[in-house]
Parts: sequence; structure tokens; C-alpha cells
Amino acid sequence: MKKYILTDPCYLVENPADWDAYLELISPEDASAGDDFLGFLLGTEAHAAWTGAGDWINELRCDRGTNKLLRGMFTADAGLVAFLELTEDIGDALPRLASYSYAILEAEAPVCTFDTRDPRWTVIYIQDADGSAYSSHKYRTKIGG
Repeated sequence: MKKYILTDPCYLVENPADWDAYLELISPEDASAGDDFLGFLLGTEAHAAWTGAGDWINELRCDRGTNKLLRGMFTADAGLVAFLELTEDIGDALPRLASYSYAILEAEAPVCTFDTRDPRWTVIYIQDADGSAYSSHKYRTKIGG
């Protein structure tokens, strides 16, 4: 079983030139166009989507099956969210992040999909190989409010 992280990729890409290059690859209609480059930067397969807005707090919840959430709250300051394997390098970056800025779960061969039909909000669905299912829920729209 592996650990996975759900967070805004702006927290993980430290080099401003790399971040700018990533932003050049994506558009408000399709953040997945930069998945390969983001994965290259972070050393693991990456899946990203626009959230409709930055500065919000979200909560990942177990909807069905075995709850393997280790941390459920996450934020999106840049208006993006990414689902990645929690590699050692990404894990090393976590101490410099706010504790509410990333969700972590354990899973076997998870499939992550983003529902971006509502331009004001993105819902994240994660399906685990054992049948467990997770979805994101709006917790608060503004971090300070």
C-alpha cells in the first residue's frame, strides 16, 4: 500500500522558473496538459486540475469502504489541485507546509478524477482498488474567512 497526497502543486514546485514553465503549459480549460511536466518536476506521476478559485480549504472524506485517510484537509492557493504519490522527496517538503494544506491517504492503485463542470468549484473523486471511495467537500471558501 502506498501513500498519496492531494494539494496545490504551487506548494511543491520550489523553483519559480519551473513554476512559470508549468503555468505556460496549462490553461483554465485544461490543467492536465501540464501533468507530464509536473510529474517530471516532482519525480512521480501527477494529475492536476483547476479548482475554480484559489484561497479555499477543502476536505477529503471517505464515502464508502475502509477509511485510509491519514489527513483530510487541503488547500488550493493558486487555484490548482494535484494528486500525486507521496514520494520521499515530496515527504521531505511537508515540514515547510502548513498542516492544513495537504490531504494524505493510503491506497492501492487509486484512480483520481476531477469534476470541473462547475467553473466555481472542483470536486475530486478517488477510487481505491479495494472499492473504497473518497470525495472532496467544500469546507470553507476563503482561508482567512
